[in-house]
Amino acid sequence: MKIAPEDFRQSQIGSEVLSRVLKVDDNMARVVSAVSSIRQIDESQFINEYIEHLRFKYSPQELLELYNQFQNRIGEIYNFQRAIVLRALMKSCKRGLTVECGVSFKHPESFGFGEGVFIGANAYLQGRFDGQFIVGDRSWLGPQSYYDCRALRIGKFVGIGPGVKFLGSEHIGQPIEKPIITTDLLIKETVIEDDVDIGTGAIILPGVTIGKGSIIGAGAVVNNDIPEYVVAVGVPAKVVRSRKNN
Repeated sequence: MKIAPEDFRQSQIGSEVLSRVLKVDDNMARVVSAVSSIRQIDESQFINEYIEHLRFKYSPQELLELYNQFQNRIGEIYNFQRAIVLRALMKSCKRGLTVECGVSFKHPESFGFGEGVFIGANAYLQGRFDGQFIVGDRSWLGPQSYYDCRALRIGKFVGIGPGVKFLGSEHIGQPIEKPIITTDLLIKETVIEDDVDIGTGAIILPGVTIGKGSIIGAGAVVNNDIPEYVVAVGVPAKVVRSRKNN
């Protein structure tokens, strides 16, 4: 096992060093530093003032039309522009939001985001006019992920892998004589507590709570509550071990 020099390991994250190699073995397995969740956020007061200017000058519909002009464009400048306009549309959002290309949403006026939230490319956030979608500081919403966020709370430092799907409602199916998709919807609140990591392609069903510090394996289907600090995998998701024992 080889250890990188101390001065290199402690290099500041920046354009010249995007990641720091901590350990390398003969099979090239390595541990590198996290980037998005620990990046420094430098944002001037001008940004908040400009967001307020957009809210004052443009209607929500005009802001949506503005967002659509660069929704699918690739590049840091467009990430910044998307974030500014989305923040102007949201109920609340702290500094440092990143919005990659292709992100779509409904009813952003029901969204409340913390600091440094990341939304990956082609994610879809489906809110509701009377709903609530809360995301805590430094959470990472992966590319191609889907959020039925009519009643969804995501805590701080949550990692959500590519293609994860959050479902928030189900048809009651009654009366039985009616086609199921024409029956009323039951919306259930889903809660993802702080420090949770959800693997690629997992599906989170309505009304569950995933406890603090837990890991959900790739492709798992979570249909019941998951306790704190465990690893849960499979269909349906089952707890396979406690993280506290390691």
